[in-house]
Amino acid sequence: MKSPVLASILLALALAACATPAAYAPAARAGGAGFSEMRIETDRFRVTFRGAGAGDVVENFALRRAAEITLAERRDWFIVDARSLDREASAAPRTSISIGAGGFSGGRTSVGAGASVGIPLGGAGWAVARLDIRLGAGPKPADPQAYDARMVLANLGPR
Repeated sequence: MKSPVLASILLALALAACATPAAYAPAARAGGAGFSEMRIETDRFRVTFRGAGAGDVVENFALRRAAEITLAERRDWFIVDARSLDREASAAPRTSISIGAGGFSGGRTSVGAGASVGIPLGGAGWAVARLDIRLGAGPKPADPQAYDARMVLANLGPR
């Protein structure tokens, strides 16, 4: 009786883990979920956000991180010089559940048979947004790729 209950609990936990959207946090390791940045020049950065979510979610998180960097550098705006949004199918761990059946009869000779069915629970992988940004101070340029850092944080900040 305990096996079906345990299997049901494990299935529910595995499905809940797969449904978890990307969390806004620094990446714990290179290639891990979360944000990272690299200074390219004094006023240029590459911002990356990797997560198990929809493309617009990870892109918004990358823009949010770009705004935070801009303000931390005591600047007012940033321009996105290059951007990309990709899927990394092999980066996300895949989960599966195996269900088996077999038999044993004590005291007699018996033959057992088993079967296993894998149910893939993982998504398509990580969505990865990359932005190459250039920072600036003063009035925001009229460039459509220019963002006011304070406005970005007001609109994409913590909810």
